[in-house]
Amino acid sequence: MWKNEPPKIYDPLLFAQCPTPEFLRVRVEQKQEEFLADDYAKPSAFTPTEEQKQKWNSLSTEVLLDQLVAERDYSWTRRPDKLFLIRNNRWYRDDALQVPISLVEEWKKRLTQEIADNKDKKVSETEKAAHVLDWGSRFLSNLSLYQIAYGLHFYIDERGNTGYDGRKTDCEMMPFAEYAEATLKNYRVLRFYSLLSEEQRALFSKGSLLVSQLTPEQWAKAESLLTLTPSASREEAAKSVLTLVPLSEAKTFISFSSFQIQKPMMLPELALQIVLPLKSTN
Repeated sequence: MWKNEPPKIYDPLLFAQCPTPEFLRVRVEQKQEEFLADDYAKPSAFTPTEEQKQKWNSLSTEVLLDQLVAERDYSWTRRPDKLFLIRNNRWYRDDALQVPISLVEEWKKRLTQEIADNKDKKVSETEKAAHVLDWGSRFLSNLSLYQIAYGLHFYIDERGNTGYDGRKTDCEMMPFAEYAEATLKNYRVLRFYSLLSEEQRALFSKGSLLVSQLTPEQWAKAESLLTLTPSASREEAAKSVLTLVPLSEAKTFISFSSFQIQKPMMLPELALQIVLPLKSTN
């Protein structure tokens, strides 16, 4: 992408309803200048008005392009040989959001195996929480939040001309969608989880991680994620156990007027809670 100046004077009618290819065609006829641009071709019944053409003819190409790129998320530059180059910035941003194919292939194999292992099996809330921690940690270790939100969430294997099939559910077409959503909504919990050592993670997964085993930095992260802090003495709090808890019941179905779509594993949004030790009755 190239950096361009915002238009000094903005005219909302300058390119109104005019396709970019039509503007470039007219400009070539007007000034005999040359352009090399991305493919903006779209079916359109609109052509430039005579008023627009006259206005364009009275302005420099640089002024016109500054407004065009500001309106349509393009960028432009001019080469030493006077050729104007015009890019669609979205294409370059979309490229930056893609997930490396090597990771996608590795994760697809792992996910396919997990789905096969869990076929016809009722997955518990504890297992769902483990899925969130496992997959979320894997994603955050390799991808940015933007890659997770777009490149991973909307990943579709389009090789072999398979593309998007409207007859299938999003879960079938976009295998990582549910896991990407769960990662984003549990981002703060996953950031806390990333601070734990391997030993602490093992204890946490078994529901036996004591608050006293956390460092001050870890506790500062955990404290803000607690759903409810019970009243306890300092000694009791130190002996309490830190556990995961779903914020709400996960819904298995998404209902529509005439049918229901069942998702593979509606992964929950999680929070932390501390469980106090049972008081002795002696």
